[in-house]
Amino acid sequence: MDPIIHDYLQCITANHAATNYEPDMPTLANRLGQQYRRHDYSFYDLTNRTVYVRHDATAQEARADAAHELTHAIGMTGHPSYEQVIRHYHASVPNIEAHLEALTEHGADRLLMPDALVTAITRHCGLTARAIWELSRFANVTINDALRRIVHANPDTRIGGFYSTGGYVQAAHTLNWWMPFWIGDRIPEPHLLLQHGATTYRVPGKPRHLLGLVVINDYEAA
Repeated sequence: MDPIIHDYLQCITANHAATNYEPDMPTLANRLGQQYRRHDYSFYDLTNRTVYVRHDATAQEARADAAHELTHAIGMTGHPSYEQVIRHYHASVPNIEAHLEALTEHGADRLLMPDALVTAITRHCGLTARAIWELSRFANVTINDALRRIVHANPDTRIGGFYSTGGYVQAAHTLNWWMPFWIGDRIPEPHLLLQHGATTYRVPGKPRHLLGLVVINDYEAA
């Protein structure tokens, strides 16, 4: 989290706040000065200021795709735009396109799951694995999106989380900490997870699906 990324994410939050945190993506697009259209695939057209969302997407996928493309729209606005500034100052990253896409995902997470919602859920559930599930349910996003948002909610926290099915990790995110297992690995035995201070939560109706969150230091709570 350098000053450029911080300002970029704050800009996305400020744009969303200016719409009173509009949750409906087509309406949000219009209120941000963009058009919203369905198409064969999802992309953003800067020339026509239009967000295109694939027509075969589920409601949940359409929300995520729209948030992603709206984040591109915000990042391309201005002279210079945030995308231009990031391309210049982060030119040394191994893959600038992948870097920009990763930042766009984090920006989209803020449109889908505003700070106030994340705060309300973590206050109710604590910074636990259950909070991931509740966030995915209330925000109508995938578990992976909710996991990423919870893990990266506070840049000062040392934290890691995972989503597993059948005992193997399907998705994982970490911040300021090296998690000793990753995507494709078998999750440790329950007593080993507890040794790491992990909380776990089984997805309702899916007993083979497990969420886990390891909080090393929660600076905000401290």
